[in-house]
Amino acid sequence: MDQKARAKVRRHTQETPPKVHGPARSHLQRVPLPYFSGNAEEWREFRRYFLELTENEHFPPAIMMAQLREHLITKEAKALIAGKTDPTEAWTALNKRYGDKELALVNVKYKLASLDTSRGEGYEKVEALLQGVNEARATLKAVGAEADLFNYVSVVAQLVAKLSASHQDRWHQDKTSTEFQNDQRKLGEKFLAWLERQGAAANSARLTQQALALSKQPPNAPPVPRCGACGKGGHKTESCAGGEGKGKPWGLAWDQGASLEQELAGNTFATSGQRTLAGRERESLQGGTRNKRWGRRKGPKNSGPH
Repeated sequence: MDQKARAKVRRHTQETPPKVHGPARSHLQRVPLPYFSGNAEEWREFRRYFLELTENEHFPPAIMMAQLREHLITKEAKALIAGKTDPTEAWTALNKRYGDKELALVNVKYKLASLDTSRGEGYEKVEALLQGVNEARATLKAVGAEADLFNYVSVVAQLVAKLSASHQDRWHQDKTSTEFQNDQRKLGEKFLAWLERQGAAANSARLTQQALALSKQPPNAPPVPRCGACGKGGHKTESCAGGEGKGKPWGLAWDQGASLEQELAGNTFATSGQRTLAGRERESLQGGTRNKRWGRRKGPKNSGPH
């Protein structure tokens, strides 16, 4: 099968193109290198993808260092590799700063200690604390230290103190239960499982509050019919107090003609021809009503001798 036939088959069957190595790889679309924002949670993923995408490129050290500097966003990260010409030394310096377990643990503990949960209802405090704990776990997972978060009993005590009084009482009651005592997991793991259950209950409480708030809102009132003469609601055109010719046979015709002209005049997109047509419509309605009332004769004035 020639190259054109193979390309046609691949296009119609959405066949995944084979991985090509060597010089022919330059004809494929190049995958862009990732950027590092300075967040320790993203360090491991950034390092892995960057090295995998540049592994078979065989860049000289100077090109590799230029690429690395370009894809470091923060000034702090750029300063860590300033003056370095060996990519291995650069990666070691960056990994020591963003991949160090002890430093990551210190930063996570500080963030959890300064987490503010003083506002909101009890279920809102639970949601805020659970979100902070999940972010801390993601940070430690990036450096392989997720299991070390709850190695200290003081961390659990600090987190419990950020909950409402009712949730603190619930935690102490559950901690003294037989099921809790028989659980062979560490205290931190048991607290995390308990917090996740409280988070699910908090989500249910939030949905209940939203449903109650919607049920208290008044229903939408039906639209009020409006008068064709004055445009106000609460009365009909025949009984409009502001309409001209009230009680006269041609009053309704005047209201209809005036209403049409006002409607077109108020429309900024109406043309002058449409406004003239509205005036003619009003005159036609008035003239027809007057002719019918006073019995105007039709035909030529001088039809014969009197």
